Amino acid sequence: DEPEPDPTDLGVDDVFGVEDVLDVGKGEPLFSQFNFEDWTMMSLRFEMHLLAHAFRRDANDPDRVGINVEHLAFYYQKYFKKTLNHKLFGVETVQEMLDMVKDTVVTSGRGKVVESLLPDDM
Repeated sequence: DEPEPDPTDLGVDDVFGVEDVLDVGKGEPLFSQFNFEDWTMMSLRFEMHLLAHAFRRDANDPDRVGINVEHLAFYYQKYFKKTLNHKLFGVETVQEMLDMVKDTVVTSGRGKVVESLLPDDM
């Protein structure tokens, strides 16, 4: 007997390769099986991506390519008008929270600068 196919598996390995997120096959949206946690992590990824690019653009300084991890909560508050609470993600540090979305943002260099891995027109 063949194992039953997983009804939550949409067969999407690369979300960036999807042409239409509203139909990844059989009229099913990419996000049709998202739970609360999935939406929360997607929001974190999106906000970190936006913040990294907005800061770099607003700084308009080639020497300031990103936000130091220690200043991330400050700039998050400035840009989004809400508090960044890494403990809501079950971690003790902002760096641990960023490690959860390392497919979107990374910290690099001696100054632990947060940079997006995705292009700014994403």
